[in-house]
Amino acid sequence: TTATTQWTVSNVRRDSNTTSDLVSTLKKDTLVTKLAERGTFILVLFDEEDHKLMGWVHKQVFTPQPQWDAQRTHLVCPAGQVALVLEGGQERCQPRCANSNDSQCPQGYVCDGLGVTFSPANLLVPVQFCRIGNRAVPPTIVPDAGLRIPDAGLRIPDAGIQVPVDAGVRAVDAGRKLYPIRKKQVATRCDPPYVVNKVWCRLQCTSDADCAATPGAKCLQKMCFEPGATP
Repeated sequence: TTATTQWTVSNVRRDSNTTSDLVSTLKKDTLVTKLAERGTFILVLFDEEDHKLMGWVHKQVFTPQPQWDAQRTHLVCPAGQVALVLEGGQERCQPRCANSNDSQCPQGYVCDGLGVTFSPANLLVPVQFCRIGNRAVPPTIVPDAGLRIPDAGLRIPDAGIQVPVDAGVRAVDAGRKLYPIRKKQVATRCDPPYVVNKVWCRLQCTSDADCAATPGAKCLQKMCFEPGATP
């Protein structure tokens, strides 16, 4: 089934808990496809640039976002920190930063967190914060339409739930870093790990396994090519 997010910012995580790595953030009214549920989290599929991503969001993001409650005592954080509103409406203090500037964060933190905080104007406003650890790992990439899951369903490792088939989509192993095998050029340039090939930026490879985001793709002349394509 499809649904739209209702929170100003919705965190998409690699696993179904609030401490898992962030793979993306969704703006309000983003259309997603619900694939499965685990506890209070929902596995969703959504579009980002020229490919599809998959990750877990809290089910609360599909309901109206919490509003300022004048009778409620909201969390007050020390100087330099911000009270984030987490999935489910809980609050937590976190070091605040801006413009993805890691130098504003304590040692061992990176400025790549995006969340929301309460404002006295009855709104949730976006805010950037410092997150402990390394920068978010590359997200799970799902190849474009035209690829199918061969079995009747797909079991996500350790999930304990059965994911229904979503016609035309093949889910990629969440523990592996896979990239689209080709992208559009930007000003006739391609950034690593891509190289220029005619009108495309193609993923560099050393074996067919590097091209696994598209089943049947081959590594030819150290570049990935979709089935039927040649250098």
